[in-house]
Amino acid sequence: MFRRIFDRHKLQVAIIACGDTGQEMGAEMIRSLKKFGANVKALSITSSLEMHNKKDVFNQIVSIDDNHDGFAKKLDDGIQATRKNIPQIDEALRKIVPDNKEDLMLIVTGAGGTGLGSTLVLVDHLYEKYRKVPPIITLLPETFENSRVQYNISTFLYDLVFKPENRGNSVLLLDNKPHFKEMSQPFSDVSRKRIDSTPSAFADLLFGSFEESVSEEFDAKVSDLFEVIHTPGLSVFISEELAGTQNDDIDSSRISDVIAESVMSTTSLSRDQVFDAKNAFITLFNIDEGEERLSFQTEFEARKLSRLFKETHPFIKIVSSDDKNFGKSPKLRGILTGLALPNRVLQVMRIARRSRKQIMIKEHNLMNDAIPLDIDKISRLEDKLRGIE
Repeated sequence: MFRRIFDRHKLQVAIIACGDTGQEMGAEMIRSLKKFGANVKALSITSSLEMHNKKDVFNQIVSIDDNHDGFAKKLDDGIQATRKNIPQIDEALRKIVPDNKEDLMLIVTGAGGTGLGSTLVLVDHLYEKYRKVPPIITLLPETFENSRVQYNISTFLYDLVFKPENRGNSVLLLDNKPHFKEMSQPFSDVSRKRIDSTPSAFADLLFGSFEESVSEEFDAKVSDLFEVIHTPGLSVFISEELAGTQNDDIDSSRISDVIAESVMSTTSLSRDQVFDAKNAFITLFNIDEGEERLSFQTEFEARKLSRLFKETHPFIKIVSSDDKNFGKSPKLRGILTGLALPNRVLQVMRIARRSRKQIMIKEHNLMNDAIPLDIDKISRLEDKLRGIE
């Protein structure tokens, strides 16, 4: 059924995976989309140390560094290494950049110097030569990660979103900050879960964009999702497993509450800010074993959810399937755009500002000693200046 949907629309997807984490997420995204029948062309830009892992997935692989794995590497080094390899990268890009503006092109990256550095160079190159402004999926670092990573992502977000002359790319944020229920888990497990859930979640969203909606008031055109993910600025990517099945009380935690709490827990936005989002694309997979219909509760929740969003209506798709690809639990996949600046981004930027000071001191062998001030001498000088006036 899935392959028939994508074949009918002849969806072409071009994916550029930057850095080692970007390559990892991108590879699984490619596999997930191909399972649905999408025609995917992909380029990996990374270090040669990672090249051998994904040769069976990417059509093109370009190495910009022979010595480093990219983690916590200097952002400037990643930028310079990419610029040096632009002729080779462009040769690979020409083979995957879609000609049809209806086709989807996106960049997937982690938070290391190789991934973020190559993405910044690519954004300029894709715009200047191909007039392409693809959405970018990236992962926010946790507060206790390497300070270099915090600085990298802060600079990256500033250039792509907050700099006045930015290209207008949409940045989809995956936040690997643990939820309250995950605090007891090792950070590596939490981060791993975020990376693992992204590929299938994005494929689910694309599949949902082709599906019939609950009623005619929810437009089911594929352009809905494309409009949302191409809205300039920051967006939040949601992926949640909804507890229970149709025989359980999934309405004990309303779907609208699950959406709000998912965003609030990872971005520190208020509930009002979540529901004031300019655009939202949300796919709810409700698994009705042995049936091809929606449960009344799920349809009711979908209608209630659309009323909760105030000034502009979100694009809501409800998909019912008994296919084993979706597992045994209902899933929520979503992208919310037009959000106010998430507190987590401010937190990252504060950490980056402090860490940048220490980085500069260390790299340039500067002194970090406090300089004593002779207040009395300054006062005498001020008095002398006043006398001259």
